[in-house]
Amino acid sequence: MTSLVREIPAAPSAVALMHFSNRLTFETDCSDVYWQPGGR
Repeated sequence: MTSLVREIPAAPSAVALMHFSNRLTFETDCSDVYWQPGGR
């Protein structure tokens, strides 16, 4: 059986690491904000 997911090859590890590391620059886990000191 073929899968449409496999039609596009995965990014190299270094590229994927850079992508997800850069996302963490601008995004946060909502629970981090919820449980911050003085928050709740």
